[in-house]
Amino acid sequence: LKDWEIHLKTLTDSYRQSRFIASGSAAAALKVKSIESGAFANCKNLRYVQFGYYDTEIAEDAFDSESGIVLFVYPNSYGYNYAVEHLMLYKLVNN
Repeated sequence: LKDWEIHLKTLTDSYRQSRFIASGSAAAALKVKSIESGAFANCKNLRYVQFGYYDTEIAEDAFDSESGIVLFVYPNSYGYNYAVEHLMLYKLVNN
């Protein structure tokens, strides 16, 4: 889906009473291995994002630093390193 992050933002902003979960596997299905700049910025109702083990790039400003989004990441993965370096909330996913 072209510009999927825009559609995700529209969806989360349109249904404010709902909580959404975005999965890194959805990005993998779209053959995307990177999270682009601003991809999850201003997604106020987005609570969780799970990264795949092979996601290899996350833009420095992919997330709003005060969003409270919890990242589900694999140990020793790029997503894990990103969460630690950016002081983001995270939970480890079992292999």
